[in-house]
Amino acid sequence: MGKRNRRKFIKNIFKGSAVFAAYPVLADHQDSLMDLIESDDSSEKFWKKIRKQYTVSNKYINLNNAGVNPQPRIVQEAVDHYLRLSNEMPSYFMWQVIEKDKDLIKTELGRLLGCERDDLALMRNTSEAMETVIFGLPLNKGDEVVLSRHDYPHMKFAWMQREKRDGIILKWVEMDLPSTDAEYIVGQYAAQINASTKLVCITHITNWNGQVVPLKQLIELAKKYDAEVLVDAAHTVAQRPVNITDLNADYVASSLHKWLGAPFGTGILYIKDDKRAKLYPLLAGPNPKSKRMSKFEHSGTKNVAAERGILPAIVFHNVVGTERKMARLQFLKTYVADQIKGLPGINIQSPLDPEFGSVILLLSIDGVDNQDLINSLFKDWNIHVTMSNNEKLSGIRISPNIYTQLEELDTFVQAIKSQV
Repeated sequence: MGKRNRRKFIKNIFKGSAVFAAYPVLADHQDSLMDLIESDDSSEKFWKKIRKQYTVSNKYINLNNAGVNPQPRIVQEAVDHYLRLSNEMPSYFMWQVIEKDKDLIKTELGRLLGCERDDLALMRNTSEAMETVIFGLPLNKGDEVVLSRHDYPHMKFAWMQREKRDGIILKWVEMDLPSTDAEYIVGQYAAQINASTKLVCITHITNWNGQVVPLKQLIELAKKYDAEVLVDAAHTVAQRPVNITDLNADYVASSLHKWLGAPFGTGILYIKDDKRAKLYPLLAGPNPKSKRMSKFEHSGTKNVAAERGILPAIVFHNVVGTERKMARLQFLKTYVADQIKGLPGINIQSPLDPEFGSVILLLSIDGVDNQDLINSLFKDWNIHVTMSNNEKLSGIRISPNIYTQLEELDTFVQAIKSQV
C-alpha cells in the first residue's frame, strides 16, 4: 500500500465509517496516525515516531519478536476498552454487542489478505488453525501426507499423532537450509510427492531460520498431482505481501499476534469454499457438515476483547504499509548480518537474499555454547534472544521489529564481537 493509498485508507476510516463508529479509540489516535502517513518513508526519524507508538521496555532490547509481537498503543487501548465494557455486563456486552462486529473485522482482514470475509474463521493462533485442518481432514489408512523437517514442532506432533491414530503415511522432505536455490527446494518436495499424495503441508517462512520457500511453485507442483495444500503462514501475514486467493492453496493458517501486532491469542484460518463441508471442526458445533466458516469458531467462551483488537492492528499496519514494513525488517536484519558475517567463528544460518530470507537471523559462534550465549546476552547486555534448534539447524535466533532502533542493534553487534 503506497503513501497515497495509505492516506486514502485513513481518511475513509475517519469519514464516519462503520470502523470509526465501532472503535472510539481511533479518534484518540487520529492525529498521530495522519502524522505517520505524512512522514518521510525512509528516515530514521519516522521509525523513532513508530517506536513511540509502542510501550516496549527501554531497559531491555527485545530481539525475539518472531515469538510474539508487542501490540501498538492503539491496539492495547482498544482491548482495554472492550475488556472493561465486557465486565460491565459480560453475557450481554460480550455476546450481544461486541461479537456483532465480527463481520467488520473479517472484512478488513479479507482486504489485507486478498480474500472474502466469508473465507475466514477467527482462531486463537496458527496451531489451532492448522490442527483444525490436520485433525478435521477425512484421511484414511495408507493416505500419504508430505511435510518438512523444518515445519513447526506442534504441527509435526499433530501429524505424527494422526499417523499413529489413523495409519496415514508421512513423507518427510529433507532440505539443507539456508538455500537461495528455488529449484533445489522444489526438487526436495517433488521427490516426496506422487499420485498417492493427498495433502502437502508447506511452511512458507520457517520459524527456525526465517527461510522463505517458493510457495506458489510448490502449490503448483502439488496441484499437478491433485493433492490439497495446507500452508503454515504464521510468519507471512503482515511481514510480506500476500494474496490468498491468488495462491490457490486449499487451507491457510496464520497468527495475527505475530507481525500484524494484533492481541495475543488471535489468528485466522482460510479454507476454499469447496473444501469446507468435508472438514470437521476441531471443536464441534451444531452442523459439522456446514459450508460456513463460522462452524470452525465454536470454541466456547473466548476473549472477545482480544478479537476486537484485531481491527485497530490492521489500521496501524496499513498506516505503515506492508511493503514499507517488509523493507524495514529486511534492512534491520541485514544491518546486523553485514557487521558480523565476516567475523571469525561466526556462522550465519539464514538466507540474506530478500527473496529467500525474512526478518529472522539465525547465527552461532564456533566454540560458544548457544545457551551460554543467550544467558550472557541477557545478563550482561539486557538483550533478549532465543534458541532455535531442529534436526538440521542450531543457533541463537534474533528477530527485530519496526520499533527496533539502530542503536539497539549496535549494542547487539558489540555484544557478539565481545564473544569472538
